Amino acid sequence: MPAAASVFNDAFGNTLSKVSGDNGYIDVPVSYLPTYIGTLLGWTVFMGVTIILQVIVAGYEYMTAQGEEEKVIKAKQRIRNVIISCFILVGGYALATAVVILWSQYTGYQG
Repeated sequence: MPAAASVFNDAFGNTLSKVSGDNGYIDVPVSYLPTYIGTLLGWTVFMGVTIILQVIVAGYEYMTAQGEEEKVIKAKQRIRNVIISCFILVGGYALATAVVILWSQYTGYQG
């Protein structure tokens, strides 16, 4: 059964959405959630640049290892960690974007 939502203002003039579900009501500021998530999504550009720099550093470490097993393992671990971080960043970006889109459609927020 889909949750019902109603929009109203609180005592401070903030627009709130009362979303009812199976477990009761949750008061959420309608206009703030997409703004907060949008700010977080802005940081993904910075994180993307950081990932690119980490790939460059890991590649440099791998190429300059000159066959030393310890350095090669360390460089491979860094490359693996960067790839995992990239998947986490892309997954988080996709999830946050989906939340903003669904929230905007559900509440009618035009931001």
